[in-house]
Amino acid sequence: MADEPERNPLAPMAPPTQAGPLGGPLRPAGWPTAIGIIAIILGILDLLGGCMSAASPFMMNSMKGLMPAGYTIEYTPRLIAWTVGMSILLMILGGVLLSAGIGLLQRRAGAVRTVRAWAVAKILLTLVTVPVSYSIQQTMFESMRQQGMSPPGFAGFFAVLGPLSIVLGLAWAWAFPVFVLIWLARGSSKAEIAKWM
Repeated sequence: MADEPERNPLAPMAPPTQAGPLGGPLRPAGWPTAIGIIAIILGILDLLGGCMSAASPFMMNSMKGLMPAGYTIEYTPRLIAWTVGMSILLMILGGVLLSAGIGLLQRRAGAVRTVRAWAVAKILLTLVTVPVSYSIQQTMFESMRQQGMSPPGFAGFFAVLGPLSIVLGLAWAWAFPVFVLIWLARGSSKAEIAKWM
């Protein structure tokens, strides 16, 4: 029996003979980067929004001297305490979301737990802040109406706009947290996260 020629291991292999996808390196999932970037942006916005909201009562009270005689829109101590307290909670959640977003970009498993905890906390906090914010606005607009600062027909406009603002406020505040909770519960997402352990 004649000797068979020695096979070169570096020689190109024969092309596949069956239909199907070609093998190759798997591309990493893109969703951690996308969600991470969104989380970072929203976290920064919450930090900035919380700072502005905390300062707003003091700015409004400092502008009392610029109002015409007889017109007063003033934050009471109780209202200041509520506004500043909620603003501080908003800033804390913003910092948590910013940290979670950075962790998602780095594919850290702990960031997944953090963003889940943030989502639940954000949903619960919004259940309180949005209706209370509406109540504060209603009190201020009523004060403006009694002092003749609101235009005719504004009461009817606010009666429609007020409840609508609650619905839109909840929808906007819950959009990303609810999406994150649903997305991270998917089987494919869990499989991707398991690779980060």
